[in-house]
Amino acid sequence: MFLLGVFLWPAVPAAGQDQTGGSLIIGTPETGAFPLIQFPLEAYDSQGNFLSHLKAADVAVNEDGQTLLIDQLKTTQNGLQLTVAVNTHPSMNIPVNGSTQYGEIQTALIDWIQKYPAPTLDDFSLATSTGLFLIRSTDPLQWEKALQDYQPDLFKAQPNLVGLADALDLATDPLGRQEMKRAILFITPALSPALLSTLPDYTSRARQIGVRVYVWMVAPSDTAEVAPALRELATQSGGKFNLLTPGAARPDVESQLANLRKRYEVLYTSKIQDSGNHLLSVQMTIDKQPVVSNERTLRLTVLPPNPIFLSPPPQLNVQIAPDSSASAETPPTQEQVLLKILVEFPDQHQRDLKATRLYVNDRLVAENLQPPFDQFI
Repeated sequence: MFLLGVFLWPAVPAAGQDQTGGSLIIGTPETGAFPLIQFPLEAYDSQGNFLSHLKAADVAVNEDGQTLLIDQLKTTQNGLQLTVAVNTHPSMNIPVNGSTQYGEIQTALIDWIQKYPAPTLDDFSLATSTGLFLIRSTDPLQWEKALQDYQPDLFKAQPNLVGLADALDLATDPLGRQEMKRAILFITPALSPALLSTLPDYTSRARQIGVRVYVWMVAPSDTAEVAPALRELATQSGGKFNLLTPGAARPDVESQLANLRKRYEVLYTSKIQDSGNHLLSVQMTIDKQPVVSNERTLRLTVLPPNPIFLSPPPQLNVQIAPDSSASAETPPTQEQVLLKILVEFPDQHQRDLKATRLYVNDRLVAENLQPPFDQFI
């Protein structure tokens, strides 16, 4: 009876680290090419800035408690769904540099949009105090026209949270691509106590949806102390708060949003050898502090390879000399036989082999430690 063993590459044990700063976020892993596994990764420093110059050597995968080096790390663009929500107020009509406060904001947004290439992975919506003005446009020229065409009557404007509510509603729509991010740019004056009292509910909803809110509060500098709820709306959702005082430079839109369009794709070789649920995370050092990502569960079916002989001879005839005094004229016997095999992977995950070994009556008689692995002498 012949016994054949087929062995896979072994796992390499290591240890993990504890998270103390920065943030790492991994998305849903793709396991179709197992043992190669690919997943999206976002990496931010302690200030929320995207880490845009990582190398493969900076990132390690923690798979079921084993630390593995990665094979590849590349930056990709994932696109952004942005809604600009405008909450107008008569104070935005204050003259500033030959224009008005609202006019300067409008110009800053148009200047930003004019630098956009077409086509783009992003889409743009405009929400106002009276309803939605533009929904999910991917044409930068259409974005620009919408901003130019929207001319609110600032003298009669009554601040409300309609635009913010509509923007949050839009953020619940299905994403055009799963990897896209969502963001809201909320342009607003200082709010009344009644409106401020409702903001925690909006903040909670933004966090539940996973949309970042960037707040531009248009107000004199001495009103900054009335904006803690607006600040929390921004910071707790992962966005930023900006106070726009008369005559001050407008925030750079692209510098605030550029990080949301980027992510990494990580590719590594898994060492999993058993079916079931397995835990995956990423670890690295950010600002000299060890950081560990969220955990993802890998659900895999991993079965042993199945070696099969291909047309083995039905019998082997070996002539054995009766004793050591056999005549030199005894015909030589055939001492070598070529046996070929096929290795199937019942779990449909094709993997590289490290070795194949042939046993005869439980005794190792042939071994392949390098290709070809599918034949024995």
